[in-house]
Amino acid sequence: MRRFPIVAVVVVVLLSAVSAASAGSALGKLALKPRQIGPGYTLHVRPDTNCVQRCVTLDMCGFDFTSELARTGRYQVNYLHKGAAVQLSNEIVTLPIRPSVPWTAAGG
Repeated sequence: MRRFPIVAVVVVVLLSAVSAASAGSALGKLALKPRQIGPGYTLHVRPDTNCVQRCVTLDMCGFDFTSELARTGRYQVNYLHKGAAVQLSNEIVTLPIRPSVPWTAAGG
């Protein structure tokens, strides 16, 4: 079985008052369109596309980021291309705007 590298695209959206239900549909509108990835790529919805809690965020390092516990919305899809060496994933999350919280989206 051939293994393909996955390139991840993460977009963090900071919103102060968005419910998880409305966040999922709104975040889907922000996801890249297959034509933006390249010719021949198709968008594939994942079983955990809208999973907010207890779902790993593009885990490439195995580190537990405390910011994942604060997520209020999440939308992740994959882009596949038959025969292409590079497959992609696009994840968009919402986090509350709370200046007093000592974590950042990038620093966990």
